[in-house]
Amino acid sequence: MTATVAPRFADDADDAPAAAVPGRFRRWFAATGWRHLVGIVMLVVALFPVWFVVIAAFSEDGTLSSQRLTNRLLMGFAVIAVMLAAAGIYGVMSLNVNSRVQEFGIRTALGAGAGDVLRLVLGNGMRLAAAGIGLGVVGGLWLTRLIESLLFEVKPTDPLTFAAATLVLSAVALLASYVPARRATRVDPVVALRNE
Repeated sequence: MTATVAPRFADDADDAPAAAVPGRFRRWFAATGWRHLVGIVMLVVALFPVWFVVIAAFSEDGTLSSQRLTNRLLMGFAVIAVMLAAAGIYGVMSLNVNSRVQEFGIRTALGAGAGDVLRLVLGNGMRLAAAGIGLGVVGGLWLTRLIESLLFEVKPTDPLTFAAATLVLSAVALLASYVPARRATRVDPVVALRNE
C-alpha cells in the first residue's frame, strides 16, 4: 500500500524550506512564517520608487551642502585675505610715511603742495600694490588647476574673475595708502625741520 500525501497549499505557514533560510533567522522564520517575509518584500517593492527619490534627494542635498560649505569657507578665507592685504599695505605705507616725515617737511618748505605729497605717497603705495597684484595674478593662473574641480560653469582662467579681483585689490590698496598719504600732507615743515 502506498501512502498518499495530502497536497500542501501555498498559504500554509510552514511551506518554506528551512534550508533556504540563513541560520540566525531560522527561529524567527519558523515562528512567523513566510507570509510576513513576502509582505515585507512586497512593501519594499511597492515603496522602492518613493525611497529611491528620498535617498536621491538626501544624496543630492548632502553633495550640495558639502560644496556650499567649501565655497563659504573659500569666501571667508578670501575676505580674510583681502583684510590682511589692506592691513599690510596700510602698515607698510604708514611706516614709510613715518620714516620720511623730514623729507615731506623739506618738500613742503621748498614749495611742494599737499597734492604733490599726496601723489608721491599714493604713487609709492600703488607701485607696491601693482607688483603684488602682478605676482598674485601669475600665481593665480599657475594654481588654478588645483581648484578646477570646485568651479561650476566658470573656466579656471576666467578673465572677468581675474579683472574683478585685480580691481578689488587695487581699490583696497588705494584706500589703504590714502590714509597715510593724507597724514603726510599734514606734516608741518617747521616741526619736521626742528626734529632733524
